[in-house]
Amino acid sequence: MNTFVTLFTIFAIIKTLSYGIFEIKSNNKIAGYLVIALGIFGFIYSNYAVWFIY
Repeated sequence: MNTFVTLFTIFAIIKTLSYGIFEIKSNNKIAGYLVIALGIFGFIYSNYAVWFIY
């Protein structure tokens, strides 16, 4: 279970980073930075919850 969640979150963070970079390149910098920040926060929190709390 832990490995599956980790692999899924890695896939999700790659997609999130690519969308954030797309937003930054299309002159929507605030939205791009917000998407990247929330994606990284979600990645760290979900992996922390799976590996240390669950």
